[in-house]
Amino acid sequence: MNFDLYTRLYLWLAARRPLVLFITLLIVVVSLVISARIRLEEDILDTLPKKDRLVDEYRYSLRKFRQIDRVFLDVGVSNDDAATLARAADEVYAALSTNAAFTKIMYHFDLSGQAKVIDYLTGALPNLFTEADAREMQKKMEPAEVREFLTVMRRKLAGPEGMVLKSVVATDPIGSSALVLNKVMPLQIAFGDAQIQDGRITSGDGRHVLILAEPKFPSSNSGESEALVKDLLRVSRDVEREFQGVHVAITGGHRMSVDNATLIKGDATRCIFLGMAAMLVLCVTAFRRRWLATLAFLPSFFGTTMAGVVLAIWSSHLSAIATGFAVIAIGITVDYAIYVV
Repeated sequence: MNFDLYTRLYLWLAARRPLVLFITLLIVVVSLVISARIRLEEDILDTLPKKDRLVDEYRYSLRKFRQIDRVFLDVGVSNDDAATLARAADEVYAALSTNAAFTKIMYHFDLSGQAKVIDYLTGALPNLFTEADAREMQKKMEPAEVREFLTVMRRKLAGPEGMVLKSVVATDPIGSSALVLNKVMPLQIAFGDAQIQDGRITSGDGRHVLILAEPKFPSSNSGESEALVKDLLRVSRDVEREFQGVHVAITGGHRMSVDNATLIKGDATRCIFLGMAAMLVLCVTAFRRRWLATLAFLPSFFGTTMAGVVLAIWSSHLSAIATGFAVIAIGITVDYAIYVV
């Protein structure tokens, strides 16, 4: 009797079932070990097109200015207790200072830097002076205008801003810089109604203080970002327990990276297990011998291990979002297994 190649191969394997089973299990174990090297890629930016001009420019801006790699902490208070807000913000800053994961923490700002900027602008303003400004200058040089301006500046010099304004008044006693100052206003960055109080960036209502921190690693590093966010949440809980009415909000690229990774993993896991459970229920209700229902998933399991080996050798990383579509491949392989069984 002549048999085709497939039939002869089947008979040969059937005669050596223990050996075939042992080799199959060995291949599965080795494949699982190799597949364990695959790293789940949870960065949303990696799902964007690789050779798109707009995407490349967006990546460049993020890498150049590192705005997405900064952590922003908002320390707020529910009432107008500025002293409690300051102590809570100092406590958060002290906790962040002991964390070796940060390379820079921006909290207190030196007003002398503002004085340098004002001196530079004051020295450069004559270059913007025009004939129209000359006519306005004559009005400002009148005795009544000079007296009114100096009265206002004297009152301001007695306040906290006097340290910055004293050199400005000395170089510009009639306020001539106001004539051309509007010409450089487009250079400023929008700062809203925020202000500097006691060296801290404070909101207009005085109930929020902003702290900026820059970690050593990028926000795309989800492993270290998870540990960093966990430590920040611990600090915020400790501060909120110590100071009544104080709340600490955390945002930034690292927080978003951890949140995205958590959502992606959770959604992918639910999608896969719900799909497999639905197919298992269908097989159990359709098969007369219910133990065969579990065999329908063996090709899926074996194929997954083989695909893991190829992926680990080829690129060593897998998009976590793509794992959510694995249920489609499982459904196809289960259909094949049902046909064989």
